Amino acid sequence: MKKIKTLISIFFCLSFTAVAQTDLAQALRAAGFEQVHINDDEDTLKVFFEHRNFRNPYASISYAIKISEKYAKQPLKFVPLFHNRPMGVYDGVNMSFQKVGRPDRKWLNEANSMRDYRFSFRLMPDFTADFGFYEEPIANRTNLILDTRIYLFRGLSLHTGLLIPINNTLDTRSMDPSLGPTHLSYFYSNSSRHFFLAHAGLFLSDRYGVEFQYRYAPLDHKLSLGLSGSLTGIYFFDENTMYKQPVQSWTGLMDLEWRLPITGLVAKATAGQFLFGDKGIRFDLLRQYGSIDFGFHFSKTDFGTAVGFQIAFPFFPGKLIRTRDFELRTTEEFRWEYSYFRLDPVGRNFRTGMPRLDDIVRQYQTTFIQDQRKEQLQR
Repeated sequence: MKKIKTLISIFFCLSFTAVAQTDLAQALRAAGFEQVHINDDEDTLKVFFEHRNFRNPYASISYAIKISEKYAKQPLKFVPLFHNRPMGVYDGVNMSFQKVGRPDRKWLNEANSMRDYRFSFRLMPDFTADFGFYEEPIANRTNLILDTRIYLFRGLSLHTGLLIPINNTLDTRSMDPSLGPTHLSYFYSNSSRHFFLAHAGLFLSDRYGVEFQYRYAPLDHKLSLGLSGSLTGIYFFDENTMYKQPVQSWTGLMDLEWRLPITGLVAKATAGQFLFGDKGIRFDLLRQYGSIDFGFHFSKTDFGTAVGFQIAFPFFPGKLIRTRDFELRTTEEFRWEYSYFRLDPVGRNFRTGMPRLDDIVRQYQTTFIQDQRKEQLQR
């Protein structure tokens, strides 16, 4: 009789746990999370998820913790995904870090489904400016891009959209709507150390062609190393006609990045060949304030010397419309960079229409996430 009671207790306990996990998964999906998969791993729930509204994974983890308080009584660990690839395993209490091991990757491969993504449409401003002209003190080209990302396989996606001109006092380009950045992207991560991102198609900054980015960045270390290269040509739309030049311009860059002991401060040095055959070196000093980055840069190349600044932040308000299968939102990252140089563009690279690999991986570094957790607890 005792054994029967014990078996009944275990059955009801497991049933209650399964119901709680299902309710938690549904609550997370209703809050905008995608690819939600929960693994009961040795009395700890591992919550795999992706949330495209946040550029900073700590913001999404904090949101998930808040939602889970109602449903989960077990300790929680969170595995944020980027483009359907696991980045790291973060403890829900102190944000301690573990790399994504083979068992976790295998479990996710079996649980994963492309149907767990919404049709997500994003509004992103595109702003280019030049200052100091006598007749036009702030000459600018301002566009609004409505784009989407369609996931084809794990890590492989198609990015496409519509570019809508709003204002142009910078050049003579057409004010007619045209095709926005359209390219295939492939992202791969391994053991929370090695990251690879490749693109092929039409990019922002009037470039088309192919590009790859690789980064060795153990997320629990302060140092990381990156390599990137591209082979591109120039294109733009003029009165519904696509003007292009041959794919013959290449870049090859290597960088070293170090997270300084000062909270949120990152130093980076990049050397190699930039756009237009410009060879030299660039130094960046970045300060991360949660989901906002601000930094200064200095370049010394064959073309001369340049100084400038950059800023990146999520564009307000985030979610605009959300249903079970559809979402309209503002961009998770609006980045603007300005450089001052006398003649030729110094130390330039092009934008693809999505964040660069170093800007992505930097957000997941354990030190940065733990600092945010400490600041939150102190408040």
